[in-house]
Amino acid sequence: LASSGFRAIGKFGIGFFSVFMLGSRVKVVSRRFEVAPDEHVPQWQIDFSNGLHDRPALSQPVDGDRLSRSGTRVSVVMGKEEARRLLTPRTYTSSEFDVGNSVLVLERLTAVTRMLCPMSDVNVTVTVAGSSQSAVAASDWKTVSDKVLCARVGRSHTALFPIEDDDGAVIGRLGLGHRWRADGATLTVNGIANGSLHGL
Repeated sequence: LASSGFRAIGKFGIGFFSVFMLGSRVKVVSRRFEVAPDEHVPQWQIDFSNGLHDRPALSQPVDGDRLSRSGTRVSVVMGKEEARRLLTPRTYTSSEFDVGNSVLVLERLTAVTRMLCPMSDVNVTVTVAGSSQSAVAASDWKTVSDKVLCARVGRSHTALFPIEDDDGAVIGRLGLGHRWRADGATLTVNGIANGSLHGL
């Protein structure tokens, strides 16, 4: 793997298992890369139907779960209580958010997902009660407008400037805020929001 340029991003070995904070039903479908796409390429699915309490089931995915090209899809089924905890603003009591309103849940969950994964290098889609909405398109943070990216990370709108590496590849975007605002900067690691930086 080292000779192919593979670079692991895991630090403490808990990355995948963090999905169980969102829900106990997790399904991973993976299709290996093939130079010539073929319908008969083996695909595998691992289904955690009861979180880490039961042994997961390994099988080949059925028609609706099969991937049309190489890659991996991770699906998490979020229960009502997990949704209520994640989507209720801290200023309200948890009973004030109606997790039965699927339109509101889709809207709020998409906004939270954008804030948590503002610079993802993979597509992130939110599905609620059969309705899907793209939360983040792969690497779109490089091209979306300043206003869209600032709104995604919950910061006031400001002009953003690209940060480039020695080869000219965009590796970040930087905006200088107003001195009287305490927004700070949103820091991301591998596309995931990791904290804020204040006082520069």
